[in-house]
Amino acid sequence: MHKITFEVGLAIGGMASTIVLLVLDKAGKLKGPVLLVLLAVAGAMFVPLALKCSDNFPDTWKVWGRTALVGIVGLVFWGLGIWITPTPPQPPPPKILTAVLEPSYKVMPSDPPYAKGTTIAGVKFEPRMLDVRLFLRAEHGTVKNSDVFVRLVNMSGQMLTIDALAQVTQIPRVTILPVGTPPVLSITAIGPDGPTTIPMGATGPFGTLTTKYALWRIHADEILDGSQLEFFLMVSRPYVNKPYRTRMIQGFFTTVVMPTEIDGKPKHHIQEQVLMFDDRGQNREVTSEELENIGSRYSLIRKPS
Repeated sequence: MHKITFEVGLAIGGMASTIVLLVLDKAGKLKGPVLLVLLAVAGAMFVPLALKCSDNFPDTWKVWGRTALVGIVGLVFWGLGIWITPTPPQPPPPKILTAVLEPSYKVMPSDPPYAKGTTIAGVKFEPRMLDVRLFLRAEHGTVKNSDVFVRLVNMSGQMLTIDALAQVTQIPRVTILPVGTPPVLSITAIGPDGPTTIPMGATGPFGTLTTKYALWRIHADEILDGSQLEFFLMVSRPYVNKPYRTRMIQGFFTTVVMPTEIDGKPKHHIQEQVLMFDDRGQNREVTSEELENIGSRYSLIRKPS
């Protein structure tokens, strides 16, 4: 009958301990650092047997043999430690914004011009103006609490503004208001008696000076999926002037701001769009240089300094 040596008995105890620890791990009874420490102790119980087995190696190979056997024990238990270590929970993927609000513009034909006294969406159309329509369409879901900022792109040096903005459709809970300071606060008329300053809203020799803006804000509480809002913009018609020999506006810079949620935190999805017109009022392709120039001038997103 073979006698069980101390080293073999210790290794048998280590194997039994390892099996018990693995069973407790899979049953969910033992987790965390305590399990890893006990597994390391079980692994250490194999080291005496590994050292004892290396005694059978030639003298020139004993050191290498001991190193190899102890290394094998370490690798086996290191692998077991990795296997039983729970994978840290992965954060949920960011919520992807599915609902979008797509803006588009159309310059309405003005030849022949509208009859005198024509009213569009409750706004009395004035001569020498352009009728531009803005369409906002909700896609891929209902859009709630959205803000759309509409700015006239004007790099001609002319005093061009959006004189009025009104909703043509009858979607409720839509608010429209101008933003910022009007480009003109007053004018100075020079007459026989000298210069006279006329503030906006006052009545002068040429009639009442109305306040005009280049930036407007449209807030909608809710736009249902697939629905489309239509707005009427009464825009100043450019006059012929070098180097812009055209009676057509250049385009619009539109910023859409929509609330969303990423990783459980409220955020804002901001979408900016540049749309440019040719001399006939048709949409044209925007060059990269125009995008850079217009974006740096009109963007509502703060760029890092």
